[in-house]
Amino acid sequence: MYRQRLDVSTGFCHLHYVRLHMATHFYAGPFHYLVIATCVAMSLTAQAEVASHCSPAERSLWKCSSKQKVYELCASKNLGKSSGYLQYRAGRIGKIELSYPGELVHPRGLFRLQLYARDGGLFFTIGKYEYELFDLLTGPGGSVLHVFKDKSKVVSEIFCAESNEAMTNTDVIQLFKAAGLYE
Repeated sequence: MYRQRLDVSTGFCHLHYVRLHMATHFYAGPFHYLVIATCVAMSLTAQAEVASHCSPAERSLWKCSSKQKVYELCASKNLGKSSGYLQYRAGRIGKIELSYPGELVHPRGLFRLQLYARDGGLFFTIGKYEYELFDLLTGPGGSVLHVFKDKSKVVSEIFCAESNEAMTNTDVIQLFKAAGLYE
């Protein structure tokens, strides 16, 4: 018969199966199953954090995951008044289908932050389509990606299954202000 034993080493949780008769091992009881569940959750969270369009040299400022795609706003770590870049990326992890702007350039004039009483959104335009990365702070909360045609007709509305709801984060707002995206 096998039981689970928990080893925690170098920041990772590992499950080991050991023979019941080995008296030198610590066997998992009810409390330890809770610890094991926590380790599994931490592992899944770590895997989810790795699933990103942003490189390790970048900062993810807004992220929205739907059933099959990830929509993310990546910024250089030196984004400021006249330095750095901001880029929106959409698609499956490992296969970006849309990036805006196409080049890694400073975002002033390309993006616009709009703050409301309890919500906030970042707008940008590609051709006839205006995109809004929006965070809801009222009601159920969460993030939404809106796509408008000719700045009025909603052609797509994607409610995020998972999001970081960072658009209304004070640090992100200050960064957008410093970069000239909010007047």
